[in-house]
Amino acid sequence: MGYDQKILIIRFSSIGDIVLTTSPLNSVRNAFPNAQITFLTLDQFSPLLEYHPDIDYLISINRQSTIIELLDLRRYLIAKNYDIIFDFHNSIRSNILTYDYDSKFYQIKKPRWNRLLLFLFHKNQFEKNYSAIKMYHEAINPITSKKNHFPKTKLTVSNYEKEKAKSFLLTNGI
Repeated sequence: MGYDQKILIIRFSSIGDIVLTTSPLNSVRNAFPNAQITFLTLDQFSPLLEYHPDIDYLISINRQSTIIELLDLRRYLIAKNYDIIFDFHNSIRSNILTYDYDSKFYQIKKPRWNRLLLFLFHKNQFEKNYSAIKMYHEAINPITSKKNHFPKTKLTVSNYEKEKAKSFLLTNGI
């Protein structure tokens, strides 16, 4: 299949946030149906995304990756020549990988100050209608036509995983 765009999506952790990013991932797929979409995450979370229908390639790294390994990965990503990068993590690690990258680049703006106030001082400064899914979609707003439509999150499990779960439940009388 010929692709008209190469897109990289970055979200390293954690389980809940990775699940939440499947909503804007679907929006990206809808905006670019013929794009090759690569998702970059930590190796411990990559099984969550292995069978996701909106992901063509999955890259995973180890949480303990050294700066040298990150710079090697950065060179690899540059060589892949992505047209668009969506950084849904906005961390030191993702900033190292995307620093001065020559493509369209979109990055979430985390509410770090509000989180700090909430966790340290139990002072909630978040808007009543705050939504992490909305935050992720705000990062992709420039490229999507549906500004207020947020698809549901989606995880896909293999038939093997379904059978294993059924077997476990039956074995334990559930």
